Amino acid sequence: MASDGNLRPIFRQYLTDIFWTSIETGSTGRGIPDSFGIIDSFTFWAEFKITEANALSTLFAEQVAWHLRYARCGGISFIIVRQRCEAGPRREARDNLYIFRGREAAKLKASGLKGAKPLGSWIGTGPASWDWPGIQSCLLK
Repeated sequence: MASDGNLRPIFRQYLTDIFWTSIETGSTGRGIPDSFGIIDSFTFWAEFKITEANALSTLFAEQVAWHLRYARCGGISFIIVRQRCEAGPRREARDNLYIFRGREAAKLKASGLKGAKPLGSWIGTGPASWDWPGIQSCLLK
């Protein structure tokens, strides 16, 4: 599975009213989120991540810094996390979605999913079970 949990194509499939642009910055702008979205003149940035447990090991310092600076300037950004794991001897299978404001990036980096309060969470068996109108509403708050 991709490092973003395949969330970019999933969000495009289910949230078709939002105009999405993928951003691949490479060496030009480390920390800039994966995707830019706009709907009804409302703009935002989204960083997509995946984790099996709690920690967000792929949330890098440059990304945290970008989200914090952007929030201080009044910008709206989100860190959208797919928590997906197979069943094991001590855990049940899960495929959940959490949306956090970008200004929570430092808490997410330091303490994982339990370190910050999500704007919304969808607990279920994957994208087909998530409440997509609710997810879109959460992004537009």
